[in-house]
Amino acid sequence: MRTLGVTPIFVDGDSDIRHPEKDAVVNLLRESNRKNEKELVAQLRETGTYFAVRLLEDDADQLFSTLLSRRERRDDAGVRYNKYFFKPEELKNLITKNGVDALMLVTINGLTRPEKIYSSNLLSYLDSDYNYLAVSAQIMDADGNTLWEYPNFRQRSLTYPMLFSLQYPDFDEAAANESDRVEVRFKTIAGIARLLPRWNPPARARGRFPSFTIISSPIWFPCRSRSVISSAAGSRTIRYKKQPNRSEEWLMPNRDGRGNKKIKD
Repeated sequence: MRTLGVTPIFVDGDSDIRHPEKDAVVNLLRESNRKNEKELVAQLRETGTYFAVRLLEDDADQLFSTLLSRRERRDDAGVRYNKYFFKPEELKNLITKNGVDALMLVTINGLTRPEKIYSSNLLSYLDSDYNYLAVSAQIMDADGNTLWEYPNFRQRSLTYPMLFSLQYPDFDEAAANESDRVEVRFKTIAGIARLLPRWNPPARARGRFPSFTIISSPIWFPCRSRSVISSAAGSRTIRYKKQPNRSEEWLMPNRDGRGNKKIKD
């Protein structure tokens, strides 16, 4: 492959984006994408893998509507993601029209998956379903062959980090009210607008085809339970009853200083 075409970054507004102000989130993504597309093309050019890399000037929403055949929610090898299928004839016409050998199609979409999220002090966590923004991508040729895709199941170590979390567990409110229930809340539109510019364009070259590198906020960095337990000397573990799709474990300082004490319902 000598010349790679890059479509504008798509936003699948019909995917599982559950934010109560969904339209505002989609608009923010569109604005952010326009800024990131040129950086994405620049990174692909820097790899030296392709003779030329061209960004298509088509309208992203219109092009996505024209090309999209269907979306499938997949769970492969324990990885949940949205896989996109595009119309072969429309794809071929677009490749021929732009004089490229293949097209890279990147789609930002909504995805809900179970996750264990720790508080900022790592002394508590909440197992629940969280709504995220994720990335799906393919490089396809005029014959409809998939030359590369993300997530990439050909990698030895399969990981699929999310692009951006739309929700967070409100540990501070639960602690302030001495509540045994931690609410999962959506980030505000203002907060999303401030955080989105921090994300680097989701591609970095490595080898023949690019591999996606997603930068995630440190607050969502997964930690193993054992590291939390070992750092909580002189603490007691409180477990609460599981609610649908959620479980809670708080590590609270012992008031009497007598060491660890496990309390169950």
